[in-house]
Amino acid sequence: MRALISAFFVLNLFISNISYAQSVDEQELARQLREGEFVKYPPEYLAELKEVIGLFDHPGKSIPYLTCFNHIETNLTKGGIVEEFNAYIDHPQITAKQKSFMRKSVNRLLNITPEEKSGICACNTKDTWDNLMTPGHRTAYNKMAQGIPLTEKDNKALQKKTNVVRPATEYDPMACIFKPMNLYNEYRRIL
Repeated sequence: MRALISAFFVLNLFISNISYAQSVDEQELARQLREGEFVKYPPEYLAELKEVIGLFDHPGKSIPYLTCFNHIETNLTKGGIVEEFNAYIDHPQITAKQKSFMRKSVNRLLNITPEEKSGICACNTKDTWDNLMTPGHRTAYNKMAQGIPLTEKDNKALQKKTNVVRPATEYDPMACIFKPMNLYNEYRRIL
């Protein structure tokens, strides 16, 4: 059972919003954020954000959403997630029902629809925004999404790490993945 939960946790981490831009070098962006030098996104990335910004009540939510949407298939297929799932399928402690569910999950993830991707990313974005970001993070993200240059204060806010720890009884990291694919109830039954 731990192997199953570990596999799903790894999947959630890969799908999570790790970086925030595709049109700039992600290592350079990470350096700018770490050093407090980030000013604003290039025009081509801001244009991409404008395409989805209307989906949200806060413009900053478009950043993790678009990152997730653009990275989800790459992370699922090339990032080793499917291989990881397949390794767990062969684990001797996995039950037949769990193996069946994992095979179904791998197939669904390999054939994910745009609607499912959108549902997964919208759910992850909402959770990140509501539960993991500080007010300073949200202010900076709203500015970033609108192309407003960040101040020194904004950069300091982005450098601040949150230490949110949620017990498993309060949060199921797999809900955002399996609910949009209509697999959540089956997932809960095999636990």
